[in-house]
Amino acid sequence: MSRRRLLVAVLLLGLVAAFFALDLGQYLRLEYFRSQQSAIEDFRRANPIAASFIFLGIYVVVTTLSLPFAAVMSLAIGAVFASCGAR
Repeated sequence: MSRRRLLVAVLLLGLVAAFFALDLGQYLRLEYFRSQQSAIEDFRRANPIAASFIFLGIYVVVTTLSLPFAAVMSLAIGAVFASCGAR
């Protein structure tokens, strides 16, 4: 295995370990989203472009790494941005 591949593998393992060690999964659960929904919607109304890029970035990372939170992210994005087009 080349040094570069080993470095990438160690980095990915470190990120996964940090994810579980810091319990970051709590922020990607539907219950957490429901408790923060009004604050998220207020942020989206105040900063629509920033909110779009933040959600897009998180969604790309979650789906690229095949994390099981992709379904929750899809629901959250639909709930937050569904009201954008309905005017």
